[in-house]
Amino acid sequence: MLEDGAVSVAKYGAAGSWYNKACRLGNTVSCHNAGVGYEYGKLGLEKDYEKARDSYQRAAERGYMQSQYNLGSLYSNQYFSDDAEGLRWLLASQAKARECAKEPLCRWILEDPLGHIAKLKARMSHEDLKNVDSLPVEEK
Repeated sequence: MLEDGAVSVAKYGAAGSWYNKACRLGNTVSCHNAGVGYEYGKLGLEKDYEKARDSYQRAAERGYMQSQYNLGSLYSNQYFSDDAEGLRWLLASQAKARECAKEPLCRWILEDPLGHIAKLKARMSHEDLKNVDSLPVEEK
């Protein structure tokens, strides 16, 4: 309701602060939404890639496909310098997307139209690419 302007931000605070509170309480979708707010400087949150990564990571580790993809995109866009970590999260998001491949969002993640996977792979050595498969993805 705050995002849509249905209630007063002055009275209740920005949506981002509520997403952060809910994230700290364990709500996965709220962690993702806080990550979006920090990544783009929206929802009453200042742009902060570190906080975006932390928020996405919380949701990604719980298996939230959209956060896995967004987390990988932060690495692809070189806000952070661990290409293997970024690729690991993008591949995890695609593994989840295969479960719902007929849904538009899932198809979009599988197609990777922004080319994040290709960008990461292009920067990695053959040896680095071989090691990505051995990296575990934890889901809680």
